[in-house]
Amino acid sequence: MEIIENLIQTNFKKEDKKIVMGENTYWKYDQILKRLESKTSSLAAANGAIYALRKNIYIPLDKTMTSDFIEPLKIFKKGYKTLYEPEAIAWETTAENSQEEFLRRVRIVTRCIHSFLKDKSLYSLLNPFRYGIFSLQLLSHRVLRWFSGILLILIFLLNILLLNKGSIYNLTMLGQGMFYIFAIWGFISDRLLHKQTVMIPHVIYYFCLSCVAMTYGVINAFAGKKVITWETIR
Repeated sequence: MEIIENLIQTNFKKEDKKIVMGENTYWKYDQILKRLESKTSSLAAANGAIYALRKNIYIPLDKTMTSDFIEPLKIFKKGYKTLYEPEAIAWETTAENSQEEFLRRVRIVTRCIHSFLKDKSLYSLLNPFRYGIFSLQLLSHRVLRWFSGILLILIFLLNILLLNKGSIYNLTMLGQGMFYIFAIWGFISDRLLHKQTVMIPHVIYYFCLSCVAMTYGVINAFAGKKVITWETIR
C-alpha cells in the first residue's frame, strides 16, 4: 500500500468560550485514537480542517457527500492508507456556545451517515474477514459513535431491569446516576447560570450533549434529510 499523508492535528485558539473545555477534551481523545489507527492500519476518517491526498488518486464525490469521511474510505478500498501527521497544525474556531455546538454536531452526523448509506460500495469495509482491523476501527470509531446516545439509553434501561439481581448492577446504577448528576450540574452552569463550570461536570455535559445531537443526526439521516451547505464557525 502506498501512503497519503493526513494532516489533522487541530489546535484551538485560546478564547473565552465555555464550550472550549469540552471540545478540546474531545479533540485530545480523538487525536489519541487517530494516532493508534494510523500505527495499526489506516484512519477511518480525515479532518476537514486540514488534510491532503495525491492528485492522481482523488475521487470526485457527490456534493451531498462528506469528503473528509468518504474520501479516505474510498481511497483505502483502492489500496492506499490515510495516515496521521502530528506536526501538521490547523487553527479552528469552536462554537460560541453549547446550542451552536449541538447544531454543528447534528449536521456532522447527519451528513456522515447519509454519505455512508448512499454509497453501498462502502458497506463491505465493515467486513473484518476482508479488511481486518480497519473494519473494527470503522465500526467502533465511527458507526458505533453515531449511536452512542441510543446505546446509553439502552444501557440505562437494562440496568433498571437488573436492579436487585446482584450487587454489581446496583453499583453500575449508582455510577450512572452520579454520571448524569454531573451532566446536570454542567447543564445548569452552562445554560442557566451562564458561567464556566469545573472541568468534570462540563466535560460530562459536553459528552451527553454530543450524544443527544448524534441521536438527532441518526434520526435525520434515516429519515432521508440531507445537509448540502456546510456552515462553518467563523
